[in-house]
Amino acid sequence: MNWNLAEQLPEAGGCRHNFNAIIAGYINAIYMKLRETDCNDSIVVGLSQPSLGLGANEVVTSYAKELIEGEVSQNLFRIVERIFNRLPAKIDDCSPALEFVNAICHVLDLDPAVHDEVYNLKCNLLKLIGVGEFSEKAVWIDRTVSFVVPQIICKACNHCRDLDLGRDPHRSDVAWLCPLCNTDYDNNEIEGLILEIINKKFLAYNLQDMQCKKCGQIKMENLMMRCQCASEFMGLLPKADFVKLLEKFYKLAKTFNMKIVKEFIEN
Repeated sequence: MNWNLAEQLPEAGGCRHNFNAIIAGYINAIYMKLRETDCNDSIVVGLSQPSLGLGANEVVTSYAKELIEGEVSQNLFRIVERIFNRLPAKIDDCSPALEFVNAICHVLDLDPAVHDEVYNLKCNLLKLIGVGEFSEKAVWIDRTVSFVVPQIICKACNHCRDLDLGRDPHRSDVAWLCPLCNTDYDNNEIEGLILEIINKKFLAYNLQDMQCKKCGQIKMENLMMRCQCASEFMGLLPKADFVKLLEKFYKLAKTFNMKIVKEFIEN
C-alpha cells in the first residue's frame, strides 16, 4: 500500500508504520468478510439512487461498524497514547499524535456507511490527547504538493508518462525515478519545464482581460477606470491562484534542490 497522506506523518514513534498497518488490516478484514458473504442476497437496491460503499451490503456494514468500535478502536487508543507520550508537540502546537488521528480518521471516514462510528472514535481519540472535537486543529488538511507535468520521457527506456511532482511514489530524496527501469529523470529538464510553465502563467496573468465585478462585461478601453454600470474591474485570473502555484513550485524546488527555480521565485 502507498498512501501519500502517510508521507505527511513523521517516521518517529512508528506513525507511518502504524498508519499503514491499521488501514491495511481494516481493508483486509473487510475484504475477507465480503468474500464470506453472498453479496447478491444482501444488497439493498434503492428505487431512486443505488447505495455506494459498504452501505450496499448490510452484513458487511454491520461487521465494519463492530470492527471500528472494537478492535480498531482498542488498537488506536494504545497507539495514539504511545505516540503522544513519546513525541512532543511541534512549534505550531500540532503534535504528531494529532496528525496521526486526523489522518487515519480521514481515511476511515471515506465510506459514509461508518461515518458515525468514525466520528465517535475520533472524538474519543482527541480527548485522549487533550484536543477539543470542534477545534480547528482537529480538521485534516492536505499539505501535499501536487502538480502534474505531462509526457516525461525516460532517457534509458523511453517510457513516457505524466509525472506528479509532489505525489509520485517513484522517487528518491533528490530525483524522480522511472517506474520501469528505476533510472533518475533529468532534474534539469524538469526544472526547465517548470520555468517555462511559470513564464507562461506570468505572461497570461499580466496580459489578462479585465472584467466588471457587477455586470461581467469585459473592459474594452484601457483608460476606463470604471465600467458603464459604475462598478470596478477585476482580473479574470485571480492573483491568489498564481501565488499558490508559485508556492507549490517553491516547495518542490527546496525538496529537489532546484536552485534556478528557487532563485527565480524568490526574486
